[in-house]
Amino acid sequence: MPALPNSPAAREAAIERAKRPSEDAYLKAQINQSARVLIDFVTENRATDAFEFPFSHSYPRNCCESVSMIFSYLLEDKYALPDVTIIRGTKPRLHEHHFWVRAAGSLYDLTAQQFPGRLPILGVERHALFASFPEHRAIHEHGFVDREEVLALHRAGVIPF
Repeated sequence: MPALPNSPAAREAAIERAKRPSEDAYLKAQINQSARVLIDFVTENRATDAFEFPFSHSYPRNCCESVSMIFSYLLEDKYALPDVTIIRGTKPRLHEHHFWVRAAGSLYDLTAQQFPGRLPILGVERHALFASFPEHRAIHEHGFVDREEVLALHRAGVIPF
């Protein structure tokens, strides 16, 4: 282990930096677990209709935008993350789009299993699926799914996270 710096402030900063990787790993594990719980809910929701959202009946197909919005709202609320972004990937020549989420420095796709041979993508830095949609754009308009409804249903215990 390297020697600690001499000044108290520098020592404190070095100790905090040393702790950070484990804190980041813990947060990532928590987010991954929350994502799995949400995946289970939206899968069961196809039959129960506890929460109707655009294309909820066809999860995981055709609802990547809706599920990304739901996931981002819940991430911002539960973990108070300042950097949650919905990414829209595009295959311009085919006019195909796909949506996923960037949060806490990692990428999440709770609908990746709609593509043959794929599973949900949780907490990665990059992935071949995202590269297959070469144009990436952050989405800022979130009117497709009502944020307040999602959060109210979560707080009421309808949407687990």
